[in-house]
Amino acid sequence: MIHQPTILSRALLSLAIMTTAFLAAAPTEAARWYEDYDLAVEYIEAGQCSTEAIEALGAAVVDKSKPKRSVKTYAQRRIDYLPYYQLARAHLVCGNTDLAQQYLERSRTYNIASEEELGPVEQRLNALLADQTTQPTNPPFDQEALDNRLLAAQQNLEGARGALSSTNHSLAEAIGLHAENLHWATQRDESARRIESLATALSRYHEEGDLLALADAAHSATEVTRSLDGLTNQINRAMEELRTARAATPTAQALIAEVRPTATPPPIRAEMAQDSVLPPPAHSVPGNLRSAAAAYLSGNYDSVMTILNQANFGDSKAQAAALLIRAAAFLSLATTAEDGAVTRSHTKTARANILASKKLNPEIHPDPTFFPPPVVQLFNEVRPEKPSRPEEDPS
Repeated sequence: MIHQPTILSRALLSLAIMTTAFLAAAPTEAARWYEDYDLAVEYIEAGQCSTEAIEALGAAVVDKSKPKRSVKTYAQRRIDYLPYYQLARAHLVCGNTDLAQQYLERSRTYNIASEEELGPVEQRLNALLADQTTQPTNPPFDQEALDNRLLAAQQNLEGARGALSSTNHSLAEAIGLHAENLHWATQRDESARRIESLATALSRYHEEGDLLALADAAHSATEVTRSLDGLTNQINRAMEELRTARAATPTAQALIAEVRPTATPPPIRAEMAQDSVLPPPAHSVPGNLRSAAAAYLSGNYDSVMTILNQANFGDSKAQAAALLIRAAAFLSLATTAEDGAVTRSHTKTARANILASKKLNPEIHPDPTFFPPPVVQLFNEVRPEKPSRPEEDPS
């Protein structure tokens, strides 16, 4: 039987195509972020208060937001990418203690920069804060440059407001479907607060002639836009997958396709009455297994783990199906992780769960109408280890 691709499968295929396009464009984007980063570090190491350094670091953060040790740039060159630590240093050089402290705290949240690196910056920051006579050092500027920077920041802020409007629309739709997630509203509210805070600050920065703060605000607005776009995509994807899950609630046969031919019970449609004369399916689906499947389709992988960790299945097929769903969730987490070590760890866990599923019930196979192609492919790749043959007695 030829299975029609599900919405989830098509979404994953689209994701794969986008990923391929992203990787093809990687050299150009990589060059942008690491060249910007190198330029900024040169100014900082020279002790120069520079608007260019702030802007270059802001551009690097937009392209690559997460700090990381030993990042490959070109050829065999690797660098420690610590943009928020460097932003703290850059603002400190210019005497902007508020922004320096803000980026120092943000750098600490990632737990990548060491205390040996952050400590001296914090000591100098505290010394500047103790000296009430210290005034920020603003580089020379003309009025036209100041006006242009204000305009750029305002345009970026309008983009953030547009992104917020899209998020609000998607969130309202999710609430209507009873698919809302408390974290979504929290993220939306935090972004809205950042937008209002930036809007209030722009006029003050312009009046004070603070080019550095305007440059920082422009890139902060871009960060907010990117964050909101990601949140909107997450909400829309969850709603699409939830509609798919509700349209076709998985039965045991949808979760597990037997390798050997078995009698397939007729599908149970939503419009059928409770007292239908049709016989029940050969294998009833436990409620927690059904909930885990729905959570997986909705992209709530943490919920998948919580549900399955608390479940206790007596039937080997249900246990095997649970392991397949757990493996699929870990594989989805692996494809979205930016840290290579995390990707490898999640993939390894997915393999282990598939192997355990096969050992529990060697006759099961993931149904491609429910599980996306990467799960089916990994399932086919994983083979139980053959037992070693006992050594023959030479005697």
